[in-house]
Amino acid sequence: MSQIVTICDDGQCGRCYRCRVKRLESELDALRDVVSRMRGAQRAYFQTKALSALREAQTLERKVDGMLKPVAPEQPRFL
Repeated sequence: MSQIVTICDDGQCGRCYRCRVKRLESELDALRDVVSRMRGAQRAYFQTKALSALREAQTLERKVDGMLKPVAPEQPRFL
């Protein structure tokens, strides 16, 4: 059973295989950037215990959670 894969000429349609891969790559790059910044803020907090570093880490954690929410199932809450 074969499947036809469509690829547009200009890479702007948003529906073809190439456009979907480009979108996924850009989303992955954005996620990688935010996770890297989040880990840096977490390290800064644990080294300095500064309240500003904690707030920055929490803000970035919420951003990462928001980026993952559409693709990841809900995580169980233990407390």
